[in-house]
Amino acid sequence: MSMINADENFEKLGLTLPPAPAPAGVYKPCVIDGKYLYLSGHGPVRNDKSLIIGRIGKDLTASRTYHVGDHPGEPW
Repeated sequence: MSMINADENFEKLGLTLPPAPAPAGVYKPCVIDGKYLYLSGHGPVRNDKSLIIGRIGKDLTASRTYHVGDHPGEPW
């Protein structure tokens, strides 16, 4: 049984991947600024690619925050 790798499978199906986007910032595991800890990673974004920001209980409901945290790549 021969194995087809992902590149061969894409070619067979006539598919192509778009180029990777350019980095949008400085990437560090975390940054501490006063009493705030900022963690890097894939944050939640809206359809227009802007970040979803806010405070739980003020700008975001707790249930919505859980959903965004569990599905960071899913558009709002």
